This record gives sequence, structure tokens and C-alpha cells, in this order.
Amino acid sequence: MLLVGAVGGVGLALLHNSINAADPYDLKVVAITAALSFIVLPYLGADAVNVFSFSLNPPMWSLFFEIFANVLYLAVAKFLTVRTLCILTFVGIIGVVFMGPLGGGLRTNFLAGFPRVVAGFFAGVLLRELWKVGRLPKFQANIFVLSASLLALAMIPFEIGGWLYVPILGVLLLIVIGGINCRPANYHKWFAFLGLVSYPVYLIHWFTIYAMQFIAKQSEFLRHHYSEPALLHLIAIVFIGYAIGAYYETPVMDALKRLSRRRRHHAH
Repeated sequence: MLLVGAVGGVGLALLHNSINAADPYDLKVVAITAALSFIVLPYLGADAVNVFSFSLNPPMWSLFFEIFANVLYLAVAKFLTVRTLCILTFVGIIGVVFMGPLGGGLRTNFLAGFPRVVAGFFAGVLLRELWKVGRLPKFQANIFVLSASLLALAMIPFEIGGWLYVPILGVLLLIVIGGINCRPANYHKWFAFLGLVSYPVYLIHWFTIYAMQFIAKQSEFLRHHYSEPALLHLIAIVFIGYAIGAYYETPVMDALKRLSRRRRHHAH
């Protein structure tokens, strides 16, 4: 999916130049940004094509920090105990509080993404360790209540950061704990479907929004309406996300897992 995100970003930049000849992106900057995108690194130069740290496909910023957190985890995994996980989480929280509003996606607040991901990632690892030894609360919560709680957090109408991050992170951890204890139900297959769709949708929505805006500008009817193209985009991106998830991402990941298993088998 990162490959799709990087290739799509280059394609979108070239498409922009072809339909906006009066205000094109600098091809040298596009080339540098594209090369960095393929190895999931940001371009933070002042001459970037926009304000985002991953300017060709902005959603890739969070994937960079996820990869960073995983590499850090691999580096320190053998030293991790509940105590060290608490310390790492605490250090991340202090960093977030010190740096103010949550950041990472823009060139101007890129560094703020490091404490943010350290706090969230290692808090998650801490929950897992506590769950393994049976030290998490056993309360159950309805999946729809958990979903509504997440939506409520996403709709907070002001920037989250500083000391406000502490209770927000606490609520998020409670939602995870509630989710751990949910009992499977028939309607959970729809949540599994949303899970399959969500990652592709996240990485391609920048392209599909651009495409829908372009289509809307060409249509006399859609040009003067907002809700119709927004609804069309919402429907289309679910189908596109499912197609990519089911027929590209999942088969490729399965093939890579089989290859990895064969290599481990031959190594032994």
C-alpha cells in the first residue's frame, strides 16, 4: 500500500502539472520528493509543493511514524518490561505536552510526531503486556458505543495537544480495553469489512478527492453543488478501497508471508 501511495503521489503531481500549466509544480522538487516517498521519508525543504511533510501524498506522514515506532520497538524489544514500557509511554506523553498541539503531518510541526507516536505506540504495547498476564480490567462495552466514542473524539472542534492529550489518550486506551473484551457477534463481519477497507482508503483518499474535485469542476450540475459529489466520493472510495484491499494488498501480503515462512524453513 505504501508503494501505491508513493506511485499515486507522483501520478497526481504529473496530472496537476498537465491540467494546471499556469501553476505547475517544480519537477526537480517533485523528483526529489518522489524518490524520498519510495523509501517513506519526508521532504522538508522550503520549496516543497505544499505545506505537508509528505507533499505528494500527505497521509503517508503517519505511516512514516508507524515505521519509526516499529524500528524502535525492534531495537529495544529485549529490554522491555512493564516498567520500561510505562517509562517510554510517560516520556512520550511529556514530549507531547511540551510540544503543544499534535503534529507530524506538516513540515512546520514534523518533529512533534515523534513523541506522539512513542506515547501512543508504547501505550498499546503496554496494554498488550498487561493483557497477557491478565492485569487489564474485564469490563465489556458495546461495539457501537466504542465506535461512537471514537467518532466523538474525532469531532472535537479544536486542536488536541498539550495537557489535553493526557485525558484523550486515557479515553483511547479505555476504548481499546473495551474492544479487547467484546464478544463476537454476527454484525462484527461488517467491522471486519471496514477494517479491510480502511487502510487502502486512508492512503488513496487524497487522490480520489482530487479526482472528484476535477470531475465536479467539469460538470455544470456538480459545480454548483457540494453534497452530491461528496456522497458520490464516499460511495466510490469504499468500492475502490475494497478492490485494492481484497485483490492487491491481501494477496501480496499473503505471498510475502509464504515467502518468509519458506526462507525460515530453509534456514533451519
